[in-house]
Amino acid sequence: MRKAEQPTEAYYTLEVEPDGTIRQTRTFYNQQNEDIELARDFLVKWQKQLKKKLAKEDYKLAVKSQSLRKKEIDELRNKGVRVNGIGYCNKLLAEILEEDLMEAGNRKNRPHNSRLIYHKSNFNNKMKFL
Repeated sequence: MRKAEQPTEAYYTLEVEPDGTIRQTRTFYNQQNEDIELARDFLVKWQKQLKKKLAKEDYKLAVKSQSLRKKEIDELRNKGVRVNGIGYCNKLLAEILEEDLMEAGNRKNRPHNSRLIYHKSNFNNKMKFL
């Protein structure tokens, strides 16, 4: 994801499942800053647009991806894998991954490789899907 006014500079990197479910959003140094909240409404709209374009095969892949994700998170939790680093002090990796999760079509939960561009001010009126 890049800012429209700085299209050559990385802003956030997204890990996305075939149906648009966002597994992770990270910026420099594997961080997630408060400014990601500014993009959430845009990301939800992007997910809705993507869902409209999915083929039958995409849905099949999404089901498989969801199942694998849940299995991987359960394994990490059962093994007690923890993260220590900037912003994380002995936190369970499973919890970090679950906090990042933003399931397509589910606004309550925390993107197919499309390029996202948005304007810093007013995401709702100035976003582009490329």
